[in-house]
Amino acid sequence: MGTDTHDTAPDAEGQEPDAAEGQEPSSGQQGKTYDETYVSSLRSEAAKHRRELAEAKAALQKIEDAKKSDLEKATGRAEAAERRLAELEARELRRTVAAEVGLDPSLADRIHGDDEDALRKDAKALLEKVGGTKRVDLDAGPKGEPAKGEDDWLRARVVQARH
Repeated sequence: MGTDTHDTAPDAEGQEPDAAEGQEPSSGQQGKTYDETYVSSLRSEAAKHRRELAEAKAALQKIEDAKKSDLEKATGRAEAAERRLAELEARELRRTVAAEVGLDPSLADRIHGDDEDALRKDAKALLEKVGGTKRVDLDAGPKGEPAKGEDDWLRARVVQARH
């Protein structure tokens, strides 16, 4: 192919190419005619810029995806930590309420409620159902003094078994 005919096309800087750059101006109404080598070089240059742009867009997308993933991971870890903290605080509140009403600590996980008053009410109801399971110190006598008597050997065995 000898020459391509195109409308005036600006170069990469927005300027029209000079005749010194390989173009062959022609006179006529249809526009300018350019040398095939010049047009080929313009096409190669444009293709190179399109590839570079596509590579830059891909690299930017990869960076944004990596940041987004890190942010999503951090958000997930923070949400999990907040849920765990709420669970631990609720468990501690149930144990505290159970101790305050005299409920055996092993029953603390059985009390339910949305707030401290509801937990306290449920703990008292559970305490009534189980018959008031207050702890008894087997080492103490009737007034909290150390017990002495013929049943000391049995008391000692029970205490030893508990520890």
